Parts: sequence; C-alpha cells; structure tokens
Amino acid sequence: MVGGFSGIVGAALLGPRIGRYDRDGQPLPMPGHNVPFAALGTFCLWFGWFGFNCGSAGGIVGLSGVVSRVAVSTTLGGAAGGVSALAFSVLVDKVWDVVMCLNGILAGLVSITSGCAFFEPWAAIIAGGVGGILFPLFSRLLTRAKIDDPLEAGAMHGGCGVWGLLATGLLAQTKAVNAYYSTPPNGVAGTLRPGGGFYGHGQLLAAQIVGIVTIGGWTVANMYVCFAILRRFKVLRVPPDHEEAGMDESYHGGSAYIDAFPPSQRGGEMKAVESLHGIAAPEYASEQAPEYSSELVV
Repeated sequence: MVGGFSGIVGAALLGPRIGRYDRDGQPLPMPGHNVPFAALGTFCLWFGWFGFNCGSAGGIVGLSGVVSRVAVSTTLGGAAGGVSALAFSVLVDKVWDVVMCLNGILAGLVSITSGCAFFEPWAAIIAGGVGGILFPLFSRLLTRAKIDDPLEAGAMHGGCGVWGLLATGLLAQTKAVNAYYSTPPNGVAGTLRPGGGFYGHGQLLAAQIVGIVTIGGWTVANMYVCFAILRRFKVLRVPPDHEEAGMDESYHGGSAYIDAFPPSQRGGEMKAVESLHGIAAPEYASEQAPEYSSELVV
C-alpha cells in the first residue's frame, strides 16, 4: 500500500505521458510490447512470492503449520485473482485479455499477503478473487482522474493493498491468529488475540482501518513533499523531445529494437544481427542489399 500510494502521488505530480490522452481528454491505448515476457515476469514474481510470504514467518521449526497455510494462501490467492480478472475482462470488455489475467494474478497475490498466515483456503480465494476484480476498477478510476500510471502500481499495490488489509480484518481466522502469536518467539503462550469480523470480532478490523488511514496519510504527505521538490527543480520529468524520442535513444544512446534506427544506421545493426544469428534480417534486405528479395524466408 505504501508503494502504491507513492506511485499515485508521483504519477499525479508528473502528469500524463505525451499521447496518453486525446484533445477531448479521452485516454488512448498505450499497450505493452511483449505479452510473453509479461507472462514470464508474472510467473517469476509468483514463484518468488512463495519465498517472500513463507519466509516472512521468520522460521520453519515450530511454524511448519503456519508456513504451510501461507503457501496454500499464496497459491489460491494468485490463482483466484487471475481467474476473476479474466472473467471481468470477458464479461465487461468482451475480450479474453491475457495481460488482464496476468495483472489479476499479481492483484490476488497483493490482496492475500497481509493475512496469508491467517486465511483458510476459502478465505484466500475470496480475498484474491475480489482483488482481481478491484484492480481493473481502480485502474479505470485513476485513468479517469488523469493520473497516468504506466505500471499501474497505484491500482495494484495501492488499491489491492488497502483491500488486503481490510480482508485481513474481515477473514482472519481466530484459531490461526492465536496459533501463530502464541508460538514463541512471536508471542506469549496463552495470550488470546481476536480474529476477523467474519468470526465475530471487530477489533482487528478497526485496527486495520486505523492502519490504513495513518500509514496512508503519512505516505501521501511525505511523498507529495518529495515529488513536489523534484518537480520544482525540474528533475522529475525529462524534456518533451527526449520523451518523444524515447529514453533508450535520448539518454542511453541506443535502442532495444532495430526498428528504432533510421535506414541510414541500419547497416551496422544488420551486421550485428547477422553475426549473432547467421542470417540477414528480411525486413531490411531490400534497403541494405538490393540483390536480396524482400520475400526472403528464413
């Protein structure tokens, strides 16, 4: 939630990217460039989430039951988020959107991380599934507010982070809470701690709400000052011509894609491609070597 709120404040003070909105203020699509890479990154994150969540128990001896519950919650929460986000895309947008499914997986993981040690399997499914639906709603809300967040960290970590804290206050099992906190060195044996609102206790939910308000307020206030100072000294955003050219070319002196080079510079790039793969790039054959056919099949 801290990272998400920071992203919202930074994106709001930075302003939208050039070309993100038309003259009427309507958002224009700026999709990512590689869905397979996005899928690979998502599954890398999901795999790493097991180490993050399970490792947060602080040990395995005497806590094997807790760690097992955490692993199950992490699996079910991510899966439920992906399914619910994909269902949202199909029902609302009429599209089987793979990227939305991937974002839903991450939204589900964010949503169960707060209470992963205290959720029963059904509760982890609910928490992750609701997160997968809330993510596109938060994303569209920020887009309507002209807050251009390219990574959608605000919607995912901010919005779903808030939901995750509320879900803990609602769905944390009383038995699981006490099983964790009564195990040394995490607490004093015999100490009774309340569970979530679903189990008839309101104290935990109240504490979660207080945490959301105080931590959220602290984050927004501090990040506003930091980003406002950066904007005041004009170091928050690159010049428009650099932004239009792209940061790869304007700041790093190169490009990740051969298409980004003008025809006059493609000769060296083609040689690099040929030396790497042992082939000539067919889309540039007619420009670089007239004797090659543009219909060359490799």
